[in-house]
Amino acid sequence: MTSGEQLTPRAALLTAASGEPATPGPRTQPALLELWARMMSTGPVPVDDSYLPQSPGAEWALRVVQAGFLDVAPDRDTVRRAVPSAGAIHPYEIYLIAHDSAELAAFAVDTVRRICSRTTGHPSALRRTLDLGLPDPGALGAHIVVVTRPWLSMRKYGPRGYVYTQIDAAHLATNLLGIALSLGAQASVRLRIPRRALNAGLGHGARHREVHSVLTIAPPTGIYTDAPWSFSRMPIGHLPRGVDDEFEEMCWASLPDGLPESSGVQGALVSRPLVGAEASEQVTDKSRLIGEWSTLSLARRSSRSFARGAVPFEQLAEAVSTVHVALPSDLPGGAGPSRHDVSMTVLPFSVEGAERHVHGVISDRNPVSDRGMVLRACMNQHYLENAAAFVVFHAARRDVVDPMRPYLLREALFRAGAAGHLIYLGATRCGLGVTALGGFDQARWRSILRLSPDREVLYVMALGLDGAQGEKYDRLQSAYAHGQ
Repeated sequence: MTSGEQLTPRAALLTAASGEPATPGPRTQPALLELWARMMSTGPVPVDDSYLPQSPGAEWALRVVQAGFLDVAPDRDTVRRAVPSAGAIHPYEIYLIAHDSAELAAFAVDTVRRICSRTTGHPSALRRTLDLGLPDPGALGAHIVVVTRPWLSMRKYGPRGYVYTQIDAAHLATNLLGIALSLGAQASVRLRIPRRALNAGLGHGARHREVHSVLTIAPPTGIYTDAPWSFSRMPIGHLPRGVDDEFEEMCWASLPDGLPESSGVQGALVSRPLVGAEASEQVTDKSRLIGEWSTLSLARRSSRSFARGAVPFEQLAEAVSTVHVALPSDLPGGAGPSRHDVSMTVLPFSVEGAERHVHGVISDRNPVSDRGMVLRACMNQHYLENAAAFVVFHAARRDVVDPMRPYLLREALFRAGAAGHLIYLGATRCGLGVTALGGFDQARWRSILRLSPDREVLYVMALGLDGAQGEKYDRLQSAYAHGQ
């Protein structure tokens, strides 16, 4: 290296750490100073207190976000998360699209610091999304946009972190949808959306982020936010592009280029169950679950252990039958006898009366009943050893991995995550302990359930008597650090 060459901040740090003479040239010192400045910066976000948006739609959407994600109860001093997350990472961000005065605007929601900031997205870019099929939210309505940041999960779990990211986002979108419906609003969720146009409209571009879903909500009369949110015209900035992005770039490089875009086919909004239980025609009372959604969302938690003992079959059946609740979405019904792309199988262990295969809730495929094998299929997570039953979501490989339809991967994981969230609510209502597990051995589960080789296991849940050993960390509010 000649005396005129510059070391990158990373190379400068490695040179200094090696103990070797730092003699590359006069620009080494500025590089180290730049690195030090970035390492020590906490990135505070100034708030423009003078900005008061003329956006009842944004105010209404913030109420839904607060109830559906932040889990703020009147009798609690602390804020907790309302949805489960693998590793308690919550690898996503929330944006709003609503009218601000006379123009369509995008807002970034900082849920930790309660700041709603208008983004740099241009109104014309947002109008473009309307031309591509996203409806105008109207003067009082809003779109809640769930945007994933897979790196946050993939840096811990590797490629499997992308699966966790999709399922975590499905839990969030489903809970926001249910909260909006429980407040008496018209609401629906869309996955077949113009993602590239939305990226441009939101103002953050496609770098390191992927639009997951859009919830369109129209408020009941007179319901707006009742929480102290700050509004700002100064965008909530993410870390500037630089050395900090190196590993996140590696994360995105591992994903196919075609995956982030939608199908290009706009689906009609239909209210139907997103997952089918085998041979089941049972229909859950939707109005009852929707009416209790807010209460169940506040009470929901993931079990850290299960106690020994059997659960009545009726109790288990009621908990898992919540997957039959019809939710309004743009996802089509599946082809074939099952009418769904994703199916559910329940494997009982400590269940009273489990021999009665009522409504096909329990598989009649003579599954393996070796609890030790099931534990190995759950990656030897021993806190599951007393679980009374396991719920497994699976789909045909052609409905998950199809080079001609890469969007099916996202949609299948959404169906599984949404159904999993419904079971969380159902188990809470029935007084059962429940937890979702992302770490499992797919081949072993195929063998246990006697599934055909072309079935892909997407998601596994365990239910039983709660061990009363506290709650998992996914319920706790995460600390805020450096834009993550």
